[in-house]
Amino acid sequence: ILLEKQFDVGEYITVAGFDGIVEQIGLRTTQLRSFDGTLHFIPNRSILNVSNHSRGTMQALVDIELSPDENVDQMITTLQVACDEVRESMPQIIEGPQVVGVESFGSSSLVLRIIAKTETMEQWRVERILRKKMKEALDLAKEQKEPGS
Repeated sequence: ILLEKQFDVGEYITVAGFDGIVEQIGLRTTQLRSFDGTLHFIPNRSILNVSNHSRGTMQALVDIELSPDENVDQMITTLQVACDEVRESMPQIIEGPQVVGVESFGSSSLVLRIIAKTETMEQWRVERILRKKMKEALDLAKEQKEPGS
């Protein structure tokens, strides 16, 4: 772990069934702080697999569930315009966001997927902002469709 630099202090990892930010790496144990604040002491000898979520770009992924009666092309266009607005306001977005299309489809709903590449540790914030912006865009589209608007 130490020689191969599989992870460093400050990185977000998953190890031994826990995920969080590495606070300390010792010869015998690694200290990992979960997002709920719990500090885990993990014996290095028990670490068999490590997933390092902090190296390279991260991906923000947002799925938007819609009624199957909606016009898919119109919804994709509406959501992409909103995605473009988010991109302009967030330098943390490296690529995208882009509405990639229909992720799933059933009798009661259809799901459109949006992805964006982000700076490390920014994916969750980008996802939250995208969800808010998508909700606002869908509400506005609904208002414009209803008679008497």
